[in-house]
Amino acid sequence: MDYTIKSAAAKATISSLGAELQSLCDADQQERLWQGDPTVWSGRAPVLFPIVGSLKNDQFRHQQHDYTLHRHGFARKSEFTCSAQSNDSITLQLLADDSTLAVYPWRFELQVQFTLQGNTLRVQYSVTNADTTPMPFTIGSHPAFALPHPVAEYAVHFSAAETLQRFPLTADGLLMPGIDYLQQSQVVQLSDTLFDDDALVFKDIQSRAISLYHKGQPLLTVDTGGAPHLGIWAKPAASFVCIEPWFGYSDDVDGGGSLQDKPSMMLLDAGQSFTNVWHIELH
Repeated sequence: MDYTIKSAAAKATISSLGAELQSLCDADQQERLWQGDPTVWSGRAPVLFPIVGSLKNDQFRHQQHDYTLHRHGFARKSEFTCSAQSNDSITLQLLADDSTLAVYPWRFELQVQFTLQGNTLRVQYSVTNADTTPMPFTIGSHPAFALPHPVAEYAVHFSAAETLQRFPLTADGLLMPGIDYLQQSQVVQLSDTLFDDDALVFKDIQSRAISLYHKGQPLLTVDTGGAPHLGIWAKPAASFVCIEPWFGYSDDVDGGGSLQDKPSMMLLDAGQSFTNVWHIELH
């Protein structure tokens, strides 16, 4: 089911499947979100939970049991229920059930709240450990923004000068050793070939605001909410770009094992909650 929320300056549509943003239009009714194309990439803005990226062999071990958990987790393919709704806000909820426990043996509550405030979409993630033991998890965002003009006319700007390594991905989505990429720079120039080797994966970024520019003019800004890691991705030469704030990332090529030992995973005590708020501001 699709839900629509509105403000005086924007309109957003969210699907109950995956709590996935489907559309984000400005005051002029210009669509800012990639609209999906099964021949290119059908996603629009998946929620990544309870993992970001890939596990080695898509598996982890917990209490002498092996579990299979696929790339980016199951939330993006799960049906959420609506727990609150108003003209400018909606909250969607996912609870653990037999299907999630079969691949991730912790009881949880995940709420995703979307609120339009003028020209800004506010997205709040709330994760609660409803189990009796500490729960390893991470969460991330994967919004894809439309590029209606030639890709080479666009650039991604960091709010702070960054010195970063890029961590290349194997064919099955695992991280290889980092290579130097940005040296006190704030700009990643897009091109038709930039993503020929998959996503740009950056760890420990300093910037909180990541902006998409067209010919030197800002189109929108993603406020990461303090997420420490970032993915920038598109299918090669596709007419979209994803700006992805992450709290985690894939296993290293020599990694694997328990989720508790996986780098970047967070551990939530029984009964405790984690909340993060990030934004998309339209210019």
